[in-house]
Amino acid sequence: MKTSEMNQKYLQIIKDYDERTYGEVCAFKQKLKEDADRFDTMPVEFLLIPKLFNREIVEDFSRIAAMTYEILLKVTEQYLKDEAYRQLFRFDPLLERLILSECRYEALLPIARIDLFYNEDTGEFKFCEFNTDGSSGMAEETDIADGLSETYAFHKFSKDLDVVRFELFDSLVDGFLDVYAQYPDHKDHPLIAIVDFLESGISNEFETFRRSFEKKGCEAVIADIRQLVYNDGALYYQNRKIDAVYRRAVTGEIMAKQETCPDFIESILEGKVCIIGHIRSQIAHVKLLFAILRRPETQEILTAEENDFVAKHFPFTTVLSSGNYDYNEVLMNKDKWIIKPSDMYASKYVYAGVELSQDEWAKALELGIKSDFLLQEFVQPYETLNCYFDQEGELVVDLFGNITGLYLYHGAFSGIFSRAGRQAIISAQHDGFSLGSMYVNQ
Repeated sequence: MKTSEMNQKYLQIIKDYDERTYGEVCAFKQKLKEDADRFDTMPVEFLLIPKLFNREIVEDFSRIAAMTYEILLKVTEQYLKDEAYRQLFRFDPLLERLILSECRYEALLPIARIDLFYNEDTGEFKFCEFNTDGSSGMAEETDIADGLSETYAFHKFSKDLDVVRFELFDSLVDGFLDVYAQYPDHKDHPLIAIVDFLESGISNEFETFRRSFEKKGCEAVIADIRQLVYNDGALYYQNRKIDAVYRRAVTGEIMAKQETCPDFIESILEGKVCIIGHIRSQIAHVKLLFAILRRPETQEILTAEENDFVAKHFPFTTVLSSGNYDYNEVLMNKDKWIIKPSDMYASKYVYAGVELSQDEWAKALELGIKSDFLLQEFVQPYETLNCYFDQEGELVVDLFGNITGLYLYHGAFSGIFSRAGRQAIISAQHDGFSLGSMYVNQ
């Protein structure tokens, strides 16, 4: 069954049982609000039809994830061993030292989420960005899938179908512990610190991971990165020695706030602490990578098949200040382009020409040139049918653009994070929605 057919079937069930669905949705929204209040966050906005895939698409996602992972490993290895190749990334001296610091386990990319625009009708796709350090969305994805799975519409839809959910917490912990087992001084029952700038982190997600670690026999604490103390080759939190760190603090924020977390930075530079999410993951995370992948220096280390994959699926990307493009063509054809920083998150300072006036686009271009931002080919998101209840309780049916995040835990495709929206930039910051991902295994 195609995705479009599943969506139509699901929508008809919602229409047939709209009053019952409305009551269930209101109750679920109240639960999300109570959870958000408890963790001092904002409740997640969601659509009523979960993100439904068929088995063929999920198998394709697994192939995409495997190919992408191999390419990222090769690029990371080349960066670590080739000084000339490093210069392409233009990292500042401290960040380069952190990336090159000793890491006493073999895994180069323990945790990642690769985001792409996937056409469910044709199987064609292009990448949006890669998230390594700080890859998130697991709680959001799981909460929405949980809530939608409890509705009558879902039970009616799935009655004669094998609908499969993705588990995103215990599987990550399994991958984490597999990586930790490579560490020479590993323990059977380590004390894990889940580390971030806590005002930037996702507290309910961290709490779920804490419980998942405990289920595996490992005590875990949620620690603010600024409160870690490095002493005599060991990292401490509240006077307790940490055996391994699950780093959720994104590299860009660490660099921007480096004066507030000197002990954590020193622990990386000395290479004596097991930090899973080592700073070398920044090589795959930085958006400039999309431009570097097309350079001859990278093409030389990739196979013909991998280079073909890059040419087909990575949108053209260049540094705005480089002049490596036709300025007038870009200025006059704004709908074909998007501007973004090389290293930022939560869609900050991202400008899609299709959403701007000509004057606004001209200003964004000038800002991008001055700020050393990237210019990238704009990819129109694939649209699917979905719905929600408005403030008056009326069912609104519309087409929504989709972005799909593929989780990789220790190199294995492990699940999906689905979002949708009606703006060119799909994120919570641009009135986006979460969907809850599932697939029909038949």
